Order: sequence, then structure tokens, then C-alpha cells
Amino acid sequence: MIGWNGRDGILSDLLVFTVRHTLGLLIAIDLLEEEKGCRADMADFWVRTPLMWAAEGGHEEMVKLLLYRRDVETDSRDKGDRTPLWRASLGGYEGVVKLLLGRKEVNPDSRDCRGQTPLQHATGTS
Repeated sequence: MIGWNGRDGILSDLLVFTVRHTLGLLIAIDLLEEEKGCRADMADFWVRTPLMWAAEGGHEEMVKLLLYRRDVETDSRDKGDRTPLWRASLGGYEGVVKLLLGRKEVNPDSRDCRGQTPLQHATGTS
């Protein structure tokens, strides 16, 4: 459901909704970029950004597009302290993991709210 989300409003939710549900709508991000004040790093209720949703879904092309932008924080955290790398690792999306690890600002040893790193969670170790 798309609704109002804080001061960023419906554009934030629409961007997250588009990334989360339809990879084929890459054009939607370009269209939303033209809207004054719309950022590609807007978070939803769970503090998940479009990069997190794309990483969790294994959408390499979307991740590449978002990593190219300057207004996207590559190591952001959601309410569970999980990062895009953590989410890509959970799904076993090797290509997305490699893209994220190629960025110097991504911390491969970051821990979530349970104290697990992305590698620990992906492999079931603690």
C-alpha cells in the first residue's frame, strides 16, 4: 500500500514500492528524479531504502543504477541494523554482494541487531 511517509510524502513510498515490486520499471526512478526534492535514498516505514529492497531481491541492474548515484548511502541501516550487503548476503545474491563489496564505504563486518555479520547470517554460523 502506498501512503504518506513523513515529510517526504508519497514520492518516497512510490520509489520504494517501484523498486520492491517491479524491476522492469527502472524508468520510474529516472522520472522521479525529475521531481523537485525527490531523492533515490528515501526510506520507508522500516527505514529500508530502494537500495536495500533491490539488494534483497537480487536485482543487480537496479543496484548498479542506485550505486551510480551520489545521493544513495551504500551502507545505510534499517530498523534491524541490517545493511544492503546484509540483505544481499541473506538471499545468496553473489553478484549484488560483489557490487556492494566493491564500494569502499561498505563495511563487510557490520553487525545487525542480533550481532551477526552478513557472512555469519548467510552461512548460518554465529
